[in-house]
Amino acid sequence: MRIFLVSFILLCSVSPVWAEQLLEVRQLEIVGLNGQGYKVMVEIAKTRQQREKGLMHRTSLDRNTGMLFIFDVQKKHAVWMKNTLIALDVAFISEKGVVVSVYRNLQPCIADPCQIYNAAVKAKYMLEVNAGFFVENNIKEGYSINFL
Repeated sequence: MRIFLVSFILLCSVSPVWAEQLLEVRQLEIVGLNGQGYKVMVEIAKTRQQREKGLMHRTSLDRNTGMLFIFDVQKKHAVWMKNTLIALDVAFISEKGVVVSVYRNLQPCIADPCQIYNAAVKAKYMLEVNAGFFVENNIKEGYSINFL
């Protein structure tokens, strides 16, 4: 046990890239104006490195899962699909947890130049899920996000 613990500590101290790959997973609920909720399990990307990597190079994303990006400041953020191999729906969310901008069915981009999609207004968070999730569940601006 002692050798394993020492090895783990050494691995973490010499390999910050490895430690950076471990993302917190949380469940959130997207709540519509009528009170209907849609649950999603999300990986949390809160460091610059985690946000830059995002869902790049993934070949699939399980149903009702995604990634929530937490930005340091609320501003007009943007997203691109560079090296993202799956189509996504993207929502920008205010610091109050309100969906303020939605993009549906963003297609992968493998070669430059990749289109940049800007939030319509300032946002603190960005949610990425499988393309079609927003249409299937009628997700739109004005909905709110709650952590469970």
